[in-house]
Amino acid sequence: MNPFFEPILFPKNASDSTGLLSALFAGGSGPLPATPVPGHGGSITATAEGYDSDFQATVDLSWTAAKDDLTPASALTYQVYYSTNASDIYVNTPADLAEVGNPYGSAQAAMTNSSVSGLPANTIYYFNVLVSDTDGNQAIYNGSGIKTSSPDTTQPVPGNNGGLTFTPSSTYSQVTKSSMTLSWVAATDNVTSQANLTYQVFYYSDNSVMGTVNSILTNAISAGSAQAGITQFTVTGLYANAWYYFAVVVTDEAGNAWVYVNNFGGGNASKTQPGAAYMFDSLSSVSGDLGSRSNVNTICSNRKASLSGINYTWKASCNAYAFVSMPDGTWISGYLVPSIPSTYMILGSQGTMIASNPTQLLSGTIQNTIRSAIPEYTSGSGYWTFATATGGYASADSCSSATSNSSSVSGRIGLPDSLNSYWMDFSINGEGAASGATCDTGRTILCICF
Repeated sequence: MNPFFEPILFPKNASDSTGLLSALFAGGSGPLPATPVPGHGGSITATAEGYDSDFQATVDLSWTAAKDDLTPASALTYQVYYSTNASDIYVNTPADLAEVGNPYGSAQAAMTNSSVSGLPANTIYYFNVLVSDTDGNQAIYNGSGIKTSSPDTTQPVPGNNGGLTFTPSSTYSQVTKSSMTLSWVAATDNVTSQANLTYQVFYYSDNSVMGTVNSILTNAISAGSAQAGITQFTVTGLYANAWYYFAVVVTDEAGNAWVYVNNFGGGNASKTQPGAAYMFDSLSSVSGDLGSRSNVNTICSNRKASLSGINYTWKASCNAYAFVSMPDGTWISGYLVPSIPSTYMILGSQGTMIASNPTQLLSGTIQNTIRSAIPEYTSGSGYWTFATATGGYASADSCSSATSNSSSVSGRIGLPDSLNSYWMDFSINGEGAASGATCDTGRTILCICF
């Protein structure tokens, strides 16, 4: 095909005809070059895609392949040019386009589309394509202009007004502890498809950090990495019988985020199962003159207050009592254990099983030692209990009814490394005799929270 040619001027006299025929048939300048012809009339389709912080604005270009008399379609090469000036793109010749246009990437064979990225937002750009054959002949398409996209600054809209559904697990494992399954309705977004919206679950011990998206991302505990397209997630590793506040952060491809929390400031809390009471160490060492039930309970209440709400989430769901049999009749067996719901597990401060229920506490054996179940316990001299093996009151071994700190008087203690009854009742000399644990020695007491 020869779309461009010079008109042939026939000779006015016979003497000039020889030169003409020679030029046409005897070698002259030979066949005129075959120029590629852009497909579909040379039109280019330009589509403004989204905007993101990494690639800025992107424009997708597409065109129909050119044709050429001599060069196969697979060997034709295409070079994209762009500019913010229309005069650089809407030109008359390939040479003009190559001179004033800005090339994007390199020329590629058989290319019929290209994505031009890294463009500023909200700006009109003009595009054209130069096609070349293997002989160096070139042609240009017609060019196209389009305005690039603006940054997406609109947050996703959580489904069902951001409502969350909570399903606590009724089982407990010392490895995974308790779990809570959250479910929600998928969000929508003005740019990002539902399949590409990501969701990340967060939780915390109270609602103080759930007020804003930034506060949740900065301060709350992440239950896992963000995942695309999910509408359900199970959070494991939670304390049993504890209140947690949950939030699900949904994020679009531009980084805009919003939150499922039912309501900011409240309503997004749920309590784990099953029920449990927790034992912990008072840390403070006191001699045997413990005084009254009110005094020892205050020691435990103060210790509970000092525990981190983040690391000991269960503290918000219970009241603390001293695990001691006191002379006023508030014994472990008659005052404490009967007050604990019969289905409650007895766990250490960090969730390790001590007893499967309150009854087992008085059975003479426990499942894990106090030292292993309560990692904060560091004393080597035991803890005051003033208790018998069944949780009663060891009156003969009670530091004179919790009034003496004398080295000549003894009080019943428990041993932190024992699984048998000695964990609560170190009655080495018998129930009716002194144990030899002198009342002048500072020892901790155990606390139980339910």
